[in-house]
Amino acid sequence: RPLSVLDWRRWGDVASNLPDGAKFKLNLSHHDERQVARFVLALARRESREDDPRLVDCKWSAGEMPGSWQDDWAAELPTDGILSGTYSINEEAVDLGARK
Repeated sequence: RPLSVLDWRRWGDVASNLPDGAKFKLNLSHHDERQVARFVLALARRESREDDPRLVDCKWSAGEMPGSWQDDWAAELPTDGILSGTYSINEEAVDLGARK
């Protein structure tokens, strides 16, 4: 199912971002969903720590995802396949106010 509501301030909140909350499935061949993927990657790179990653259980239908995939994709995002995963948020570790 495509993402129908994107609450960027509460990304990762299971009560927001309809229909699946913290889980996402993005078709990278669609421009708008590719833009959401860019946002998710940028936010994850900013909020993740080595011992507390934000993007978990990620899969890409068009190939393998090496350990460096987030850095690789930040430089050049693929334009095909489905990216799916979960944005794991630890509210104690993330300053939600800083997202403003």
